[in-house]
Amino acid sequence: MKILLKNIFSDRKLIVTLSLILILHLFLRLYHAEANLGFGHDEDLGGWIAKDIIADHNFRLIGQETSIDGLFIGPLFYYLQAGYFALFNMDPIGGLYLTLTISVITFFSIYYVFRRFFGLNTALTGVFLYAGSQALAGHDTWIVPTQPTLLWTTWFLFALFYIIKEGNPKIFLLLGVLLGLIWYIHIAFVPLILLIFLAFFVSKKRPVLKKIIFNRQTFFGIIIFLFLMLPFFAFEIRHNFTQTQSLIKSLSEDRHQENGRIFKVYDGVSWSFMNIIYEIRNTNPDWIRIYQAVMLFIFTGMLMANAKYLGRYGVVIYGWLGLVIISQLISKRAISEYYFTNLSVLEILTIAVFLTGLTKKNYLKIFVLILLAIFAILNLDSVIKRLPNGEGYLMRKKLVAFIAKDAKKNNYPCISINYMTSPGKNAGFRYFFWLNGLNVISTGNDVAVYSILNPAVMSEKEIADREGVLGVILPDKPRVDEAACKKPERRLLPPWRFNN
Repeated sequence: MKILLKNIFSDRKLIVTLSLILILHLFLRLYHAEANLGFGHDEDLGGWIAKDIIADHNFRLIGQETSIDGLFIGPLFYYLQAGYFALFNMDPIGGLYLTLTISVITFFSIYYVFRRFFGLNTALTGVFLYAGSQALAGHDTWIVPTQPTLLWTTWFLFALFYIIKEGNPKIFLLLGVLLGLIWYIHIAFVPLILLIFLAFFVSKKRPVLKKIIFNRQTFFGIIIFLFLMLPFFAFEIRHNFTQTQSLIKSLSEDRHQENGRIFKVYDGVSWSFMNIIYEIRNTNPDWIRIYQAVMLFIFTGMLMANAKYLGRYGVVIYGWLGLVIISQLISKRAISEYYFTNLSVLEILTIAVFLTGLTKKNYLKIFVLILLAIFAILNLDSVIKRLPNGEGYLMRKKLVAFIAKDAKKNNYPCISINYMTSPGKNAGFRYFFWLNGLNVISTGNDVAVYSILNPAVMSEKEIADREGVLGVILPDKPRVDEAACKKPERRLLPPWRFNN
């Protein structure tokens, strides 16, 4: 009975601790969420695809075009997004709750995986770091198909560790799911497949090759992979394997990114680590470079200190880091910070294992708790003090609602928009026009033309409405030809990278 009561008390204590960390997780991601939510081309395009699925009833085999011309991302995220849009009456805020759902699943996944292989204290430290990081909170509220990166890498890490610990081919059921999802999330995951072979090589219970190949779990894993890739195969058959050709072409395509490539990789790795701790907003480049070097030195020190404790698992972690670095160095494509997001879970694990190791010495426990408290306070303070997004979701929504109200008041059968912005700042409005029932056509002298300014720097007399840094100038006694609204040649082209 005494043992039973002790276990119940322990479980209750754990539930309370996890609940408090989850509250921190939700707070950082929901605090002034509407005011802070960005809404540019990617979000606008996501809304357009959701409209294509829900309102236009189109069955999609692909999502948006990637940075590789002719290669598209899988449609799974967009189907999920469309479902959340429908729940919120097609308001784009539904996309935020999709990413929030994925982040909560990631939260419990990190807890489970870390506890399975490294114990309770490492698991709690890991989810605390994930929950309390402002940078990761920002990633979790970015409504794009690559957002599930952290969830995918968490379970891929589980698969690799499971192979090392068990060497059991039944892991191919999970690998079938994960490899099948690469096309839907991020093509940059492809090089990580090599880590599967590395994990089997260092496994404690390395099975013979024959047992791996001729195995029921391996067979069903392949079936799962093929099932998830059916949209890709169907599209390729219908379109003469254009994506495959584009991918092959991209491997040798020179994007003239050789200059400073080593330093850009250094930037990517160091920034991905230090942003987990605290996202720097200081614009002084000298100060940032010093901080960057210090943080990379600390991360390297943690990796070295963890080597003995990690054992065989460390081989996979070092292999993962090395693979990402080498693949980016030899690639001829432009380097983006998003290619290093797959390191985040490894970095969280590295910090969590290191801090847990320190707590084994009683005199360092208080020191670790103080470090974690400072981490949480700094990130909470940064989130609370963050200024609203002056050109984000809420401001665009309000501005387009104002235009819609004015257009309906004046009975304009259609309107046109003149963007007075710098390049790229004109994106993020198309979906809101559709949501407000506005028929927008190309500009001419036979249609009411509204001018959207970003930033709105003209006088108050000229600007009819201001929302954040955005503004709108109303049409000045327009001559409206209703017939122009129905001309096919006046219809706007779909958003950039949108394809049916």
